[in-house]
Amino acid sequence: MKTPLLLLALMGICLSQESSERVVLIPWAKAPKEVPLFFSAVAEVKARVGLETVTSEQAIVFHVHQGKAETLTLALGGTGEVTEVTGAGLRDWAVRVVEDGRRFLDVRPAEADGKYPADLRVVVKTRAEVEDGAGGLVLPGTGSATGFSVSVELTADRGVDLKVTQADGLVPVEGAENRKFVGTGDAVVKLGIVPSGTGARGLEVFDTVLTGKVAEDGNSVSFRLTGMARSEGPDKVVELLAGGAALTDGVAGDGWHVALRKDGKSWVYELVAERGGYFPVDVSFDVPVSRKGDWRRVSFSLPAGVVVPVVIGGLESGVAFDPSLGVVPVAGEGHWRGFLPASGDAAMAWRTEDKVADGSLFFSSTETTDVRVGSGLLRQVSVVDLRVLQGKLGVLDFALEGPGEVLSVSGEQVFGWTVREAGGKRRLEVKLSRPIEGAGQVVIEAQAALGGFPVKAEALRVAPEGALRHSGWLRVANDGAVRIEVADAKGLIQLAPGQFPGGVDERLRQVFVYRFPAAEYGYAVNATQVLPEVGLTEVTVYELAETDRRIRTDLELDIREAPLREWEMEIPADHAVASVTGAEVADHVVGGEVKDGKRMLKILFRQAVGERQLVSVRLEKNEAAKAGEWQLPALGFPGVKSRRGYIGAVAAAGYRLTAGKTSGVAEVPVTFFPKKTDGLQQAFRLRDETWSVGLAVEALGQSIQADVFHLYSLKSGAVYGSVLMNFFVVGSPATEWRISVPEGIGNIDVTGQNVGRDWRRDGNTVIVPLSRPVLGAGTLLLTFEQPMSSRGGSLSPGEVKPLGVQGERGF
Repeated sequence: MKTPLLLLALMGICLSQESSERVVLIPWAKAPKEVPLFFSAVAEVKARVGLETVTSEQAIVFHVHQGKAETLTLALGGTGEVTEVTGAGLRDWAVRVVEDGRRFLDVRPAEADGKYPADLRVVVKTRAEVEDGAGGLVLPGTGSATGFSVSVELTADRGVDLKVTQADGLVPVEGAENRKFVGTGDAVVKLGIVPSGTGARGLEVFDTVLTGKVAEDGNSVSFRLTGMARSEGPDKVVELLAGGAALTDGVAGDGWHVALRKDGKSWVYELVAERGGYFPVDVSFDVPVSRKGDWRRVSFSLPAGVVVPVVIGGLESGVAFDPSLGVVPVAGEGHWRGFLPASGDAAMAWRTEDKVADGSLFFSSTETTDVRVGSGLLRQVSVVDLRVLQGKLGVLDFALEGPGEVLSVSGEQVFGWTVREAGGKRRLEVKLSRPIEGAGQVVIEAQAALGGFPVKAEALRVAPEGALRHSGWLRVANDGAVRIEVADAKGLIQLAPGQFPGGVDERLRQVFVYRFPAAEYGYAVNATQVLPEVGLTEVTVYELAETDRRIRTDLELDIREAPLREWEMEIPADHAVASVTGAEVADHVVGGEVKDGKRMLKILFRQAVGERQLVSVRLEKNEAAKAGEWQLPALGFPGVKSRRGYIGAVAAAGYRLTAGKTSGVAEVPVTFFPKKTDGLQQAFRLRDETWSVGLAVEALGQSIQADVFHLYSLKSGAVYGSVLMNFFVVGSPATEWRISVPEGIGNIDVTGQNVGRDWRRDGNTVIVPLSRPVLGAGTLLLTFEQPMSSRGGSLSPGEVKPLGVQGERGF
């Protein structure tokens, strides 16, 4: 559809209504830039844990907020593989691995009626092997999603004891016995898997939960450990607490008791089973709080061999935990939740965060705008750098002044944008994915349509609302065959082109650079169309061949002021175009209209070209060579600024060219001709754009000299003869050799230069056609046999001789 619209835009549509003509012009504008893709995903993972494999079924729901959802990408964490992805509206899927080993799941929705669905639900199935009692789980991650959340639910097969040994990036769900977790980012889950009833030391503690509360004075933390124990029999022992923890309650219970044992210089609490089977365990202990600077720290050991959920209460919401330690809780509803690592080393530290009230918002902005004025369109790109001095910039609005339309708004924190108009003024409202703190950047692309040249146009000016100060740089440059001038400038300080951020762009021909200290500035651009100026240097060779006449011309175009996309030249109407070549030549078109014996040849380039371009054109005309007058047909180059060059003439062998009446040229020696050409007989240098050259074609007479060498061999019953003939042709080339032979010879064979197998004998004459005319030296060998009786006979040497030669020597 683009080509018809463009033709309509150039030509117009003529409508007739009530005897009046109207012209409708359809503007050809740049297609709007597609908005970026933003989508969110919610994953619900249900995993089944067996002794040999860990499988999962993951229901993932994608919601597209904006953009074209060709591919939706999530990260893949953990070990194992994706075995199947299904879902209504799913086109295909793939697991992609990048160079650093990270894996991603690419999901492509099916397109319906040219649109992609706004919501897509897929089911992903995974599988991971269990090795040496350890297993993992393939989990989806954030990937390219703007928002992401995941829930993980673990279920063990019958006869399997499951332990969560690592759960990074996840928070346990209360009441789920350490089997269900939730998170909002990339997560890692590792599992310990053993057959049920096989406790490592005969006594095992599982389904443990640790809750703690910080004392009011902040000097200690009171913990309560609850869980289940499984014992193979009485007197089985497992280490329970160590490292500074002091037991306060729960020293004994149904089927168990706690014993204190000295381990080196430290004391360790051990859980001792009084019977076999299952029984609940409930103990309480205190841990002292140590201080180092602003940090408060607790440290103890709970060597249960599993990941234990921990809940801490009694802390204010405005505290920060040390991320370098093993336990880093996250804020919940009135408490903090985290995990103790499988190693059992429980160390955590916290301090009160500095409370800084957000003051009033103060920010400044710096704009860098690049404006390009081309044929029919004014384009601009504005890069706005924001610096927040105080507060957070959560809403960003721009005032739009002047004509033009916004094509796209992009930036790291840009979520969406819209243009609204109120009270005759336009505003650009930019939605941010998160508030800007410190620094940020927004890129705005816009364009405005221009009328017919010459034209005076204004560019779109943008300024963020609420900024303390808005300043920046402005660059205005031409694009293509346009000459520009900046007028009515106010509030602008002109600078050298090299002072624009990024330096000088060597591709630009006209550049105006300004600095504006405040948002109150204005300017206009006067634009006029620039026509290209072409200087021409030609080297043209006219060739008189045996069966046709040819024109070969090498053209050097010196294009200035504006680039060319196509170029026209005049060629003789009775000549056909054999070829048009050049580095940037895409195609050529020969006109059908003949005017003054000439027609137009249009040369099309692959792209707009400038400066120096080389084009070679070859023309041909079917006409046999003959003597007479030959008026060289001149090529025409309308619209060229200057023209210079050389012309030469070449004739086929046997013809001589002599100069006749000439005008607009100067005869030069053939050695001065700039292009080496075999057989060049005449050369001229152009002195005027309009020239004429007449040549006289003279057919040369033919003169042939021959040297003949005869060799005879006498044998019983026959005479063998070989005759070598060396010809030298002067003037017109020879097309055949004629040789006289006696009647008594036979078994003749002829070989030589340009000699084929089409020779024939006509009586006492052998006629040998040549595959190509010979001018200068030529060679022929004729062999034969002549019968002779063994009793003797007569031999007459020299009877084999060439015919039609002007001089002959023999041996």
